Amino acid sequence: MKLKILAVALSLVLILNLILAGLKIISLRLFWALIAVIALIAYKIMPKLRKQ
Repeated sequence: MKLKILAVALSLVLILNLILAGLKIISLRLFWALIAVIALIAYKIMPKLRKQ
């Protein structure tokens, strides 16, 4: 259940990130940095949580 909550939260952060970048409230550097961090969480950390 916690894994699903984490996935939904990360998805919401990505959507908010896209909106803020589209409105030019955040820089493109921050936009890509957030995408990179969330991708790292999705590919490295979440599989380890799933195994537990």
